[in-house]
Amino acid sequence: MKKISKKISAIISMILSSVFFVSCNLLPNTNEPSNQPSGSGDGEVTLWSASTAETVLLDKSIEEYASIRKEAAINVSMAKNEYEGAQFFLTADKKVSSYDIEVGELKTSDGEVFPAENIDVYSYKYITVTRNVASHRKIGTGLYPDAILPFETTKKYEENTIEEGNNQGIYIRFYVPSECESGTYTGSVKVTYDGKTEYVPVTLNVWDLEISEENHLQTLFLVGWKWKEGEQNATEEKYYDYVEMLSEYRLSPYFLMTDDVRDVLSDDYWDRYAQVVYEYTTNPKNSCYALNYVSRDSYNFDTAEFEEMLITLAEKSFETNFNVLTKAVAHFNSLIDEATMQNKLDQTIAVTDSFREVRISASEKIRANKSAYAAEYGVTEEYVEELASTVENLKHLFVANYDEEYSPYIDADETGSGIWCPNVWEFQEPTNVDNYINNLQIDWWYGCGGFARDIPCYQLDEYTLSPRIMSWQQMYYGITGNLYWGVDFYCDWGARPDNFYDQNASVGGANGDGWLCYPGAPYELDMPVATRRLEAIRDGMEEYEMLLEMKNLYAEIAQTNGMVENSFDELYNYLTKDLFSEIHIISNADSFDYARNLMAQLLLLAKSDAQICVQDIAISSSSISGGIFVKNGYTLNCEAGELTSTALGNGKLYTFEFSLDNFVNNFLFTIPELENNNTFTLLSKGKAIFYAPSETTLAEFTDGYAKITKALVSSNEIDGGYLTESLIKINVAATNGKLQTFNMASELFNNVNENTSAIKFMIYNGSGKVQNMAIEVKYSKDSVISRLTSVQLQTGWNEITLDGLDVKKWSSLGQISYLQFVFGESVIQPSVDNIYFGGYYVTYLK
Repeated sequence: MKKISKKISAIISMILSSVFFVSCNLLPNTNEPSNQPSGSGDGEVTLWSASTAETVLLDKSIEEYASIRKEAAINVSMAKNEYEGAQFFLTADKKVSSYDIEVGELKTSDGEVFPAENIDVYSYKYITVTRNVASHRKIGTGLYPDAILPFETTKKYEENTIEEGNNQGIYIRFYVPSECESGTYTGSVKVTYDGKTEYVPVTLNVWDLEISEENHLQTLFLVGWKWKEGEQNATEEKYYDYVEMLSEYRLSPYFLMTDDVRDVLSDDYWDRYAQVVYEYTTNPKNSCYALNYVSRDSYNFDTAEFEEMLITLAEKSFETNFNVLTKAVAHFNSLIDEATMQNKLDQTIAVTDSFREVRISASEKIRANKSAYAAEYGVTEEYVEELASTVENLKHLFVANYDEEYSPYIDADETGSGIWCPNVWEFQEPTNVDNYINNLQIDWWYGCGGFARDIPCYQLDEYTLSPRIMSWQQMYYGITGNLYWGVDFYCDWGARPDNFYDQNASVGGANGDGWLCYPGAPYELDMPVATRRLEAIRDGMEEYEMLLEMKNLYAEIAQTNGMVENSFDELYNYLTKDLFSEIHIISNADSFDYARNLMAQLLLLAKSDAQICVQDIAISSSSISGGIFVKNGYTLNCEAGELTSTALGNGKLYTFEFSLDNFVNNFLFTIPELENNNTFTLLSKGKAIFYAPSETTLAEFTDGYAKITKALVSSNEIDGGYLTESLIKINVAATNGKLQTFNMASELFNNVNENTSAIKFMIYNGSGKVQNMAIEVKYSKDSVISRLTSVQLQTGWNEITLDGLDVKKWSSLGQISYLQFVFGESVIQPSVDNIYFGGYYVTYLK
């Protein structure tokens, strides 16, 4: 693994030379690696592959993976300066006593070489999961792949064996340097086992794109829980190994020096801290860090120490002519973390007042010495003022869900220092989203736990698309900051595993929560061992950089040519329609691969001389339509039919509308004047069938916790009528002490499965006001009711779509028993009258 800075190591060595640390032998080392049973074997192996989005358990039968199993091959497409991986499996028909994996260089057809040194090989370490959170039962219990152990270490500890019937996963990771030529590279991976040899073909497609070295997402992933116990090493140098590992994954560690060694360090602590901060912040991958602070007591922080730190960091900025505070944020996690849930209003007031006072005091002292600083460090007084302003306007993250009682002390700060940072779960409710995004204009959220189905999280028994797609959702919501409570929580509450690599902590039942890496010490490794989840997090963050580049490029093209300003937003809604529905992830591997490849292709076309810019994509139940901008000198064709073009700015806007006649509809567009990368395909899955209101449909609606009255009525009851003669009118009685729900059970739901992509309800809100409504589902094999979508029913007609039905694990969920409609957000709700159901569409894939 790369080191982020040679100078950092020197700094840490300096720190070590001036301070006495606790002995490395904090606890007896009971964490020796667990070797699989050794012995002779005459192994027979089935080689196969699956998308990295899929999780294949070690101890499940290969037959259980028939739907995702592919021929053994590695096919990866990626940009320059990007990491991307692929996985394949060795399923042992008989015990394998030894196997080996070797990679070599790849080549293009014209002889360009992709060196083997940019290909890393890992074997999966498997973690025992004995129970799942109710919302995470998609995969079940068993031995989960999590840690990715360097394969040379696997061999060193003689763990390169496979028991009969097991599926051993191999992870191959590529890194494409910036100087690499784009093109298609091919080669193979050599697999040997018990004297036999096989080859897995490799195809690496390098796009002519480059991931920004600068990281535009901010993160705070807390290190500091149990790294000492895991590593049997309490030194600051070992702590920085965790900092460096996170930096490689584009993540920031909260504090850059451990926050529990302040009392034993010398008086020049803040000077040495400032040097560490400088080295860290000059790396463009490192976009954020949390300011260290010293707790005065359990109630507040030491403002004198904090002010000394701020002034020292400002002086380091003068010395280096680099503002080290632009990436800083405060988070008083040990004092007012989740304060609204712990009733810490008085303490919140005290801490925020102290933070305001110390910023103002430090900035005034910097301004008072403006001339002296300018003369001593050879900087301009304008630059000194910039630092004073940076200090005065530092932000602190208030990690809590919104509570209006706290609002005056967070929102009303005259310097705007408070930032609400709610839990990701909060985005299930549309009223919360409206408040956070449109009212409070937050740009941070945080993760802790993960107990709601399909909400993005970092649990190890969730599919790896969950942490990866989270970054795509951040683009959707405009969230640029992501805080996560723990990286190294190597224990359950009050306990620790006997072997870190056999048992992963299940904090509150959430497997792997707060545990994103494994200690390196049991394998004599200098660095912590990463996980599949960390790989997925970085993959998503790299894709965010491509999306951001596309968004900015679309904005430039739009401004130059008089296009609609939100053209990227329209495209993004199409691009992600099969990835997530609001905060709920609905994607599978195929949907994600299509979206990722289309994103890359459209970015290439936008960067081309033709300046292709796709906008206004709309999909109805029967057609797809949109507009595509093409610069003058280039033309656009589509094999599906004629396009209409009109002059626009420096080019033409081609518009189209095609009917959706097939179960899978592909529309291939071509720009013939471009020599390379001159095509892209828009895809719409499914054929929609409409089911009109009828007496049969009327009988499908029944009471839930609320009583309903229902009737089949003429569509003339509503303004403007409707496309059918009849509607189902429902009045929902008030509730007091129970949620306001009613149910719908239909025989048609028995046929909803992987061959069904969506159900779309046509609902008319005649109540006279906006209504908050959710649709939840009870599956026949599931013990819990799961939320599918939350919406605000506007007055008049609404189209409510339940997407992603084709990617659900129906074999484990069973059939839909019933849908539950939930009005309001509390157990005391007034009656809701005049809700009309105008039928629904079911979109079938075959």
